[in-house]
Amino acid sequence: MNGRALPRGIGKLGALRELTLNGLDELQEMPDTMGRMTALEHLTLDYCWKLRTLPASIMHLSRLQKLWILDVPLEDMSCIESLVALHELRLDVADYAHGSRAFTGLSRSLPCLQQLQVLGLRASGFVALQAGDVLAIGRALKAWPLPLLNDVEGILRLSTCWQALGLPAAAANEDWTNAMTLDYFRVQQQKVAAFASGMHSRLGAASGVSWLDEQALVMIADEVLGGWGLLKEWRQELVAAKV
Repeated sequence: MNGRALPRGIGKLGALRELTLNGLDELQEMPDTMGRMTALEHLTLDYCWKLRTLPASIMHLSRLQKLWILDVPLEDMSCIESLVALHELRLDVADYAHGSRAFTGLSRSLPCLQQLQVLGLRASGFVALQAGDVLAIGRALKAWPLPLLNDVEGILRLSTCWQALGLPAAAANEDWTNAMTLDYFRVQQQKVAAFASGMHSRLGAASGVSWLDEQALVMIADEVLGGWGLLKEWRQELVAAKV
């Protein structure tokens, strides 16, 4: 193994459940054979100061439950929406001030991580996250509140974008926490879902509404109730990111 890359043979460790790469100062790339480590449940990348990308094959780690990326200067976040078993995700971006898109990239995958219970986000050196990144994460959580996620740890404060996220004025206070924001999102999303369900039960059998699936009904309710869930906007951003 040279200091810049992991050996491609690492993919042969198909039965390995936990992998920690710590203090590899010269590591710049990880092989696509990482995707063959399908038994992996916990992956930690820590103090890898030159690692700026993750292999696209990480999407194949379908059993991954914990993903810790700490003090790594990621420029973007690989598409991880297929990591549906993920329970814990910690992302600490080094060199964040130089234009990292990792948090925005993560926002595109967040709504798919329905098993996520722990989410920790920060930039090394306790640098405040840019408003655009905070808003991207907030909108993703607002579009589909994750059922098991009760808080967002780290230095990211969703309430700094309280107006753009449609939070009440009380969210401008310092004592308004990320946990309170998530609770508020859930309550409002439940109202949208209840509205959609009620519309279906009243009009379903006797109208074209019966042809619509649940997601379409939520989008209609979203428009009627003032664009709460941002589902359509989130989808547009997701499509644009893939073009």
